[in-house]
Amino acid sequence: MRRFDRSSLTLDYSMGASPGNGVYLTSRQTAGTVGYSYTGVRRWTFALNSGYTELSAVGQTLGKYTNLQGGGGVTYKLGRETHIQFRYDYRHYTTQNNIYQMDSNRVSLGLAFSPGETPLAIW
Repeated sequence: MRRFDRSSLTLDYSMGASPGNGVYLTSRQTAGTVGYSYTGVRRWTFALNSGYTELSAVGQTLGKYTNLQGGGGVTYKLGRETHIQFRYDYRHYTTQNNIYQMDSNRVSLGLAFSPGETPLAIW
């Protein structure tokens, strides 16, 4: 993670063993994410993120499970400690070597409370 005066950048990568996700038991997991958040505009915070996860089962004859995701959001400071947040997230799941694929979209809107001078960071 690298923080700047009015923004932050997060990069993460991991590879190792995973206890699984309920269908895939013990698995080899590879995952990576990137996120960026900017608070340089008065009362506003803008953020983007994306990530990738892959599970390969150990001891099972299942194909790979992959998850590709991305999203973005905006926070606006309404008052002294009150913020309104809007987010959009997209996920694409693939299992059984591309036999099963699913897309997921999510939109969220909410209120948040946090003291401070700058708008509430999304992540």
